[in-house]
Amino acid sequence: AKSSEPLKYDIYYFDVQNPSEILQGAKPVLVERGPYAYKEYFEKFDMRETRHHLHFFEQKWYVFDKERSCAGCDDRLDTVTTVDLVAVSLLEKSRDSGKEGKLVAKTALCRGQEENAARLGFDFSGHVSPFTVKTIHEAHWGTWEDGTLKAISALSPDSPTFSPGFQTNYTSKEMSRRSCGARDVVKTGGK
Repeated sequence: AKSSEPLKYDIYYFDVQNPSEILQGAKPVLVERGPYAYKEYFEKFDMRETRHHLHFFEQKWYVFDKERSCAGCDDRLDTVTTVDLVAVSLLEKSRDSGKEGKLVAKTALCRGQEENAARLGFDFSGHVSPFTVKTIHEAHWGTWEDGTLKAISALSPDSPTFSPGFQTNYTSKEMSRRSCGARDVVKTGGK
């Protein structure tokens, strides 16, 4: 069953204006950006009805809505400086790892942040930062192309797998099944 009317989905971001100064102890200067508006669609599939329940998977996808978004906004071109959740998480996890784990983390962070900066046309200073510049689309919809995660995978193939964030469009029903993990269940009220 497909959604007949899309849901409205709006996001806002705080753009960090002074990341270098924050690292020196300054108070953050933030500018609110948005709304970046989307239409959310969904489809329930692989539905199976039992005596008392309806079991199904749900696939969701999002389409950028330029009309409802802020004037001149483009989620694939507009960038925002924000906390690099991948870097912060990796630094936190590597605190308790041995010398080799710390080296893998530092190398992955440097390579990843350099790749992310180059992709967006920014100079990489060579210093690992808890901040990153991403397009609104990348910042919100996940880390599928995050340079740090790709570097970790290349440097340490035995490292635990990661589960990146949302994608705006699932590429297949199989991806929806993997992302959901288990079927949703709704009680039908039947006896």
